[in-house]
Amino acid sequence: MVLDLRRIFEIPGEKQEFDYEIPVSVADDYKNIDLSLPISVKGVIKNKSGVISLGYKADYRLRHKCDRCLVEFECDYTFSCDAVVVKSLSSEDNDDYIVVGGNELDLDEHIISDLILHFPSKVLCKEDCKGLCQFCGADLNETVCSCQK
Repeated sequence: MVLDLRRIFEIPGEKQEFDYEIPVSVADDYKNIDLSLPISVKGVIKNKSGVISLGYKADYRLRHKCDRCLVEFECDYTFSCDAVVVKSLSSEDNDDYIVVGGNELDLDEHIISDLILHFPSKVLCKEDCKGLCQFCGADLNETVCSCQK
């Protein structure tokens, strides 16, 4: 979804609410994202005394492969974002703002970037996953192997 921010930038008190879904196919360009449902997004962008603020919440479900036992599973996630939107910055090293060139913001691109930043570094099917035997490859969550340790 591309937001036209012209009225938001020009009129103090103006706001635009949004409630939509990003289709699963959008994530096809990213190899580490395997969505099983569309990303549900709800939020608002508003001009409060000349300061443009963006706030949203995104809910999504990913398919994973456990990093310890390789079992495939799905997990639901939610993250929220509150940011200030500006047309330009005096310094390029500032991640506190969303910079838009012109009057349009590609919200899908911003949300996918946030999703990637919130992606867990280690994915486990359950907190106490025992993983695979390093010798025979048996799933230690399912069985006790008889390997000589």
